[in-house]
Amino acid sequence: MTKIYLIGASHSYNKGWVAIVKCIISELKRQIPNAKFYIESSVVDYDKKTYPNVEIVPMLSLRKILKYNESDIIVYTGGDIFSISLVVNFFPLWTLLLSNFIIMILFLYWSITRKKVVIYAHSLGPYTTFFQKFVAKFIFKRSGLITVRGALSAKHLEKIGIKKFYETADPAFLLNGIHKDKVKNIFQIEKINIPNDRYTIGLSISRSLKLCEDNDYSKSFRVFTKAFEKIIDLLDVNLLLIPHSTGRIQEEDDRLMNNRFLNCISSKYKSYIYVLYNDYSPEELKGIIATCDIFVGYRMHANIAALSSGVPTLAISHGDKYCEIMQMFDMERFVLGAKNLSSDELYNKVIELWNNRHDIELQLKKNITRVQELAKLNTLLVKKMIETKR
Repeated sequence: MTKIYLIGASHSYNKGWVAIVKCIISELKRQIPNAKFYIESSVVDYDKKTYPNVEIVPMLSLRKILKYNESDIIVYTGGDIFSISLVVNFFPLWTLLLSNFIIMILFLYWSITRKKVVIYAHSLGPYTTFFQKFVAKFIFKRSGLITVRGALSAKHLEKIGIKKFYETADPAFLLNGIHKDKVKNIFQIEKINIPNDRYTIGLSISRSLKLCEDNDYSKSFRVFTKAFEKIIDLLDVNLLLIPHSTGRIQEEDDRLMNNRFLNCISSKYKSYIYVLYNDYSPEELKGIIATCDIFVGYRMHANIAALSSGVPTLAISHGDKYCEIMQMFDMERFVLGAKNLSSDELYNKVIELWNNRHDIELQLKKNITRVQELAKLNTLLVKKMIETKR
């Protein structure tokens, strides 16, 4: 039996993390049928419901040390926990220092105990300061396998002298969405009744909506709602607000962000807007997103669900990971930076996406098979590493 310890996606309130973990487990089980998985978690009871056939290990416990020692390999999931832009945009400096110290201790421990560590399909870098480069090299030189999910990450690694890595794709591209009949059932429960003859723009909002110097989000929501009021006026479409994280804390709960959007938009437009209020699996969310005509996303894995469903997508970015994912589909022109976004910029880009949606659908379909093969490559490389170890 091959024992595999998954670390990095610490809770399943974030549906992007769940999509990653489920696809990793599914693909590894296909390649390694006798594999047994452990998942490190900060919300054990909730994660047990999400992963019913996997052993959940409490993050703050000595038991995880025992599971480290039992495991044949350690797989770092999460997608961007080694990304500088993630920490700089959302967390204070002390968090960066503490998390880097803990990660360095873990990698040193695994190196001493001869554990093979896989950094599985991450967005990495950029590393510009001496401290960032030191930590990155310390970690990556003690990794048994590194795969990155785009060309920008590859360039960032090459710049700091890391040569041994593979360019693959995010495992979530392999996720299967639910059937449209099940989507109809969800819409009935949510009392969403979008007429068949009306178009729908899917919308995923997160805390990354916040602009520079906008502590309470008020300016950010004004920019955002102004753009979509103009879009509704011009296109006569419905908006479907889709939460891709239900969050352990309020700021991480997209449903609260959706409510703020509703509160900020003018009353005359509220009848055009539908909102999902319940907690859904990534498979359910992907099925829902697939019903949209175009999609605008602040959550990257909501964007991945849209792209892999053939739905033209505009990504609102707070880091390189958005750009490198969109590059895989030749869609870089449909990435907007979140920090200094203007209402006119957002409006113009959504209209451009709308006007070109049929050509973009063909473009997505042309590229998805290649991207999914790159996603599968992650598992083949892990299997090869395990076999070589033996």
